[in-house]
Amino acid sequence: MKKVLFVTLVVTVAVVMMACAPKATTDDCNNACQKFAELESAANPPAPIPNPVQGVNEQFAKKHADLQKQIADAVAVFDKEMADKLAKVKKDKDKAKITDEYKVKKDAKTKEFAPQMDQLMKDREQTLKAAQGAYEKAQQEAKAAQDQKVQDCSTKCVADGTSKPKTDCQSAAATLDDFNKCQ
Repeated sequence: MKKVLFVTLVVTVAVVMMACAPKATTDDCNNACQKFAELESAANPPAPIPNPVQGVNEQFAKKHADLQKQIADAVAVFDKEMADKLAKVKKDKDKAKITDEYKVKKDAKTKEFAPQMDQLMKDREQTLKAAQGAYEKAQQEAKAAQDQKVQDCSTKCVADGTSKPKTDCQSAAATLDDFNKCQ
């Protein structure tokens, strides 16, 4: 009978001590929840958000190379004509005249592609801005989701009446296992 009375007394004292333990403040809960988020991220890193800028650059590099090839092919026709004419002429004065004539023709042909090149560069800049904006938005959404998770944890911690010693233990935890062992 004395043992039962003693055990009952010990349990009652423990319950009273637990009930009298100081409750964690909102800041205590915020710190503990922030620590949990850090430890959880370290243990299970979130998937990185891919930066689309590299893909945009690769896409437009190919388009730029294709346009450069079109220009080179168009100019090559004049190079062949010029080479044929130069082969038939013997005087340096005539060769210089032919070379100058075809330089003007090649420059004019190259200028015909200028609007396409300008449009390609404008399209690239617009696409880069849109891609960068989407990337930044995804990063902000991920941070907002993480902040909301910490806020929800903190609200629950306060609502559950978590003790200050427990949140202090959690805030000092070095690993997720240490965090979960706190009582």
